[in-house]
Amino acid sequence: VDGDLIVADVSNSCIRKVMTAEGRVSTVAGCAGQHEFADGEGAAAHFHFPQGVAVDGNNNILVADKNNHRIRMIAGANARVTTVAGNAEAGAVDGASARFNKPMNLVLDEGGRLLVTEYGRLLLRVVEASLAPPLRLPTQPIKNPLSIPLQDYGKMLDDTELADVTFAVDGQRFPAHR
Repeated sequence: VDGDLIVADVSNSCIRKVMTAEGRVSTVAGCAGQHEFADGEGAAAHFHFPQGVAVDGNNNILVADKNNHRIRMIAGANARVTTVAGNAEAGAVDGASARFNKPMNLVLDEGGRLLVTEYGRLLLRVVEASLAPPLRLPTQPIKNPLSIPLQDYGKMLDDTELADVTFAVDGQRFPAHR
């Protein structure tokens, strides 16, 4: 989102944002250690081992909420979390009453359809959610996207008292703060 990385913090059941330019990590939605289900805003929302994430062209974050068997969306400045598809029951049902069995990975295609894979299943499910297609990626490869702000990453490591998780990206450590 806007040049930052969005990651699923699986063990803490949160969605995190790695702000590479500022050298810090914040929690977008979820409450660390609360492995439950709840739609809501920011920390009031709960996930249960979220896995894959995707970002649409409107900067909405889609989440494969594995153990809740749901596809969730985080939208707006208040990080409002809603359920896009699925319910508490695992299954393989398509349509308006769709059920998933531990959704794992998400990809948004150019038509705004969400492609979903599930744990232990060899098929690709399509969610027609009328999402904004993702913004196009640069056509030229980026050799090392983390090389510019590397000098700022040290300040993230200074405040270990607040850190509850550390991400490692290309050998660099990033503590996530509550």
